[in-house]
Amino acid sequence: MESRKNEILNSPLFELVSHKIVETKIDFTSNEYIKLLKTFPDHSTFSTTFFREIAEIIEIRDNTIKIKITTNLEIAKRIN
Repeated sequence: MESRKNEILNSPLFELVSHKIVETKIDFTSNEYIKLLKTFPDHSTFSTTFFREIAEIIEIRDNTIKIKITTNLEIAKRIN
């Protein structure tokens, strides 16, 4: 996350106006979480068994998993 901030700070074209890291937690059911995992390209080669085992673990735990989402917000303006 710091790399984008440093890229802006080291740029002769932009000035960093604001930098904020926002964290939130979202509850997912087993189906929702598996769908989310499958959106990541590096997970596309994982086996069906892998996803089924993850789903089973989530289902044992009240069918809910809480995932922390971190958003890195950089606001910059062009230097005239």
